Amino acid sequence: LATKVATYAQQLIQEYPAQGPPGDPHESWDAVQQQLGCCGWNRRQDWDHHEGPSGDTDGAETVACSCLKAPNSTHGTPGVLPHGRCPVAAPSDIFPKGCAAGVRDWLAANLITIVGVCVGIGLGELALLMLSMFLVRNLDPHYEKLLRGF
Repeated sequence: LATKVATYAQQLIQEYPAQGPPGDPHESWDAVQQQLGCCGWNRRQDWDHHEGPSGDTDGAETVACSCLKAPNSTHGTPGVLPHGRCPVAAPSDIFPKGCAAGVRDWLAANLITIVGVCVGIGLGELALLMLSMFLVRNLDPHYEKLLRGF
């Protein structure tokens, strides 16, 4: 599973648009990088091997704009980052860690909640199954005669 997720993340990075509005998977990747404060899957250098739409690599070093630490505005609220790829100004402006470690840490921190939700859904389905079995067993005997007629 971990290798499939890593392969999918690397594919998203390779297909990331150079400019303009990204697709839904790329917006999700932007949200992951911003929420976890990470860049690339393993490290920020994952963005160095990006090829443009024509198949050639860009000359300047660029990363997804979601890799950049959001600038603070004068009122203390974070600024809005553009979509697409942004040139690297200073290494200190980029999140230092890769998202693989961030995702692993987030899963470890929320494991009890995730398991609790899964168990709750399973118990709800079991309760509905028992209810349907109870209803089938307590049908009116004339109902079976109606079914046999078809």
